Amino acid sequence: TKIHGVGPKKAADLVKMGYTNIQQIRVGLSAGSLELSDIVRIGVDCYEDFQEKMTRAEARQIGDIVIKACQEKYPGAEAEIMGSYRRGKESLGDV
Repeated sequence: TKIHGVGPKKAADLVKMGYTNIQQIRVGLSAGSLELSDIVRIGVDCYEDFQEKMTRAEARQIGDIVIKACQEKYPGAEAEIMGSYRRGKESLGDV
């Protein structure tokens, strides 16, 4: 599934209920006929944004903000950008 927070089981459940695309899910949420967790609602609300790739520079900017916040909240903590960024990819889907 491409919806953040929706794994294979939840995706299968949604299909069984007749929700086969993002628009149908949005209509179901708006009508109150579908209830989803807060995490999945974020995935639905930000669906198009989450599908876009970002550059290494964009990932670095986001990573710097997260690392700074982590170190402010937990002095002495170590944090770094992982995943595709660490592997040197030029186009990333997440940070």
